[in-house]
Amino acid sequence: MSAGVVHANAAPLWSSPTVLLPPTDRTKIVFISDIHLNADAGVSWILNHLPDLADFLMELNARTDVSELVIIGDLLDDWVRPYEEAPESFEQIITAPHNAEVIGALQAICQNPSIQVTYLTGNHDLLSFEADNKALIASTFPNMTIISESPGLGS
Repeated sequence: MSAGVVHANAAPLWSSPTVLLPPTDRTKIVFISDIHLNADAGVSWILNHLPDLADFLMELNARTDVSELVIIGDLLDDWVRPYEEAPESFEQIITAPHNAEVIGALQAICQNPSIQVTYLTGNHDLLSFEADNKALIASTFPNMTIISESPGLGS
């Protein structure tokens, strides 16, 4: 029998898989990192650039060529504080008024069925692995894949 020839009642020696994928122009993956949203505007490193970040996220959400947004660590920063003060909670960071525009823009991307959002936590949001914190982040950003393991390792 020669390759590719199938005789009657014989199973083929090989077959080519048929993969049917919908056509898409979404071929780009966008990576961002070290946003450092903070509850205290006075120590927030990104405070002056929050409007720019919100604009960027809204523009990204409107694009038709992006398939995934990957956030590589330090989205939420509960460690940048004066050393004599305790870290603030993730809830305080998420609900801080100065972060509202960025939080809203990121929530809109998470609701976009065409863009996958992956959040790989970093050293400034390392307590995100705790059950309450992970649940809060997941409820704030529905459909986001959160990669955070004890003790705060992204992977």
